[in-house]
Amino acid sequence: MRKPRILMISATSKIGGGPNHIFLLGKNLSKQHKVFYAIPKSKYVENSIKDNKLKALYTSERKLSIKEIIDIIKFVKKNDINILHAHGKGASLTARLVNLFTNIPVILTYHGIHLKCHNFLIRFLYILYENVFGRLDKKKVFVSESERVFANSVNIPTFAKDIVIPNGVLDMQIKEYRNKETNIYPKKEFFNVISVCRLVSQKNVLHIGEIANLLPDIKFTIIGHGPLWEEINVLKEEKNIDNLFLLGSKINVYEYLYESDVYLTTSLYEGLPISVLEAMSIGLPVIASNVVGNRDTLIHDESGYFFNLGDIDKAKNHIKFLSENSKKLKNMGEQAFKRQRKLFSLSKMISSYESLYIDI
Repeated sequence: MRKPRILMISATSKIGGGPNHIFLLGKNLSKQHKVFYAIPKSKYVENSIKDNKLKALYTSERKLSIKEIIDIIKFVKKNDINILHAHGKGASLTARLVNLFTNIPVILTYHGIHLKCHNFLIRFLYILYENVFGRLDKKKVFVSESERVFANSVNIPTFAKDIVIPNGVLDMQIKEYRNKETNIYPKKEFFNVISVCRLVSQKNVLHIGEIANLLPDIKFTIIGHGPLWEEINVLKEEKNIDNLFLLGSKINVYEYLYESDVYLTTSLYEGLPISVLEAMSIGLPVIASNVVGNRDTLIHDESGYFFNLGDIDKAKNHIKFLSENSKKLKNMGEQAFKRQRKLFSLSKMISSYESLYIDI
């Protein structure tokens, strides 16, 4: 049996769930697999490649040219690649074009189907593109069941090639919870709510600011950067939201998670959010918009709470309740921790992908 030699393809190198996922996946496959990368260059990517002694071909950020396709084809042939694994919509086009010239099988992992933030024409063209070029894929991987259901509902065909492999994250040590009665970890003066995301329309980050504005006695932290950085800073200044802290991009996210009490996500849609799974992996309850991807992570009123998209009053009430009920907070955190271990562990995800690669 020929050993899998896999080219991971990404159209972006921005710090976030997608690039984190492909490096986490590539670094943890068994030695039976040989992994290469075609990805835009950034400091984060360069460090990941160097630290793990990986081999990469650097490409343009969310751009595609004939020259790059030729370069990737040469790279594929030189390194005897036998599987093209595309991560996301942009990468899918690259992989499919390379497939046309090399006949190397393509695996596409969607990582969220981005339609809600686009107009009718863009949505129509994307669905048409999937109907035409999607036939080239050997296997289509959805990272959550709700993502697969959504794809079917908007007429994105899978041609009976689909499989669900949930994202997985490292199993971390569970955090200790404050107990108001015994004054455990007195260093903390505030109840802390954290969000980790790129500041883009999909993440609906302005609603985090609106929720923070309703709870002035609770500290809200957003880790991440992106196009909406200026807009959310303007909201913060205009409404004097002094309890909202914007920290920009950070590498050591877990340090901030351990200092927090609740994780908040207000996204319009997801695939299966890595940041939520990371929060669950240390035992943080999650307050999440009830949308595709998010709804696969939690059990409502057990490991966190859902709220309907846009219902910031409901989100506020859930956070306020947990800030006043330390026993419920601790129990929810423990259930989130157990659910991550059971369904979203890195080892479970790696095992599923290894089986897929061998079967291709």
